[in-house]
Amino acid sequence: MVNTLTKSKKPSVKIIVSNDRLQLRWWYKGERKYLSLGLTATPANYKLTDLKARQIELELLTGKVRRVFKCLPKRSL
Repeated sequence: MVNTLTKSKKPSVKIIVSNDRLQLRWWYKGERKYLSLGLTATPANYKLTDLKARQIELELLTGKVRRVFKCLPKRSL
C-alpha cells in the first residue's frame, strides 16, 4: 500500500554570500527567489540577515506571502 499522505516541506530561507554580499534564497511555487540585502558579509550583518530570513520563513508558513513580495524589487520576482 502506498502512503498518499506526504509530509509538507517547511519553508527554508538560506543565507548565501555572493561577491562578499549577503543574499537570501528560497523556493516559492517551484521557483527560486533571491533577495539581495546590500549588506557586506560581516558577523553583525549576518545576524540581521538571519532575522530577515526567519521573518520570511514565518510569513511563508502563515501564508502571508504578499508581505514578503511587497518588500522585494520587481526583478527578484
